[in-house]
Amino acid sequence: MMYLGHFSFFGDPDIEGAASGFFSCVAEAETADAALDKFADLIEKLKETEDLFEDTLDIFLDSCTEIRDMPEAGFLDFYVAVDPEPQGTITTAVRGATPEQATAFYIGSDDETENEDDESTEPFISFGE
Repeated sequence: MMYLGHFSFFGDPDIEGAASGFFSCVAEAETADAALDKFADLIEKLKETEDLFEDTLDIFLDSCTEIRDMPEAGFLDFYVAVDPEPQGTITTAVRGATPEQATAFYIGSDDETENEDDESTEPFISFGE
């Protein structure tokens, strides 16, 4: 199956001009866990061989989509809208495809009592100490 991962990264606040942003990765794998391993290996390799993540502290998996059967018209995979006031954000994945065609997931807490303002989400990869 094909997997599409969407990530956000945050630069080191102690380094002036350190970039933060978003990127996506694609991998073919038998399982979601195998795809996540491939994503991690790729990111680590890019950190070593490119200057993409040189000032990056943490990388977070925002969404991963398992594509089982591509809809003929394609589909919207990942959408983020940021409302500057009152600092709201809307994130959605997989629009225009049935659950049989594509399913998105993210890694986060299963605790329903989790505080929405809690920023303790574990990074997918952390380059910080």
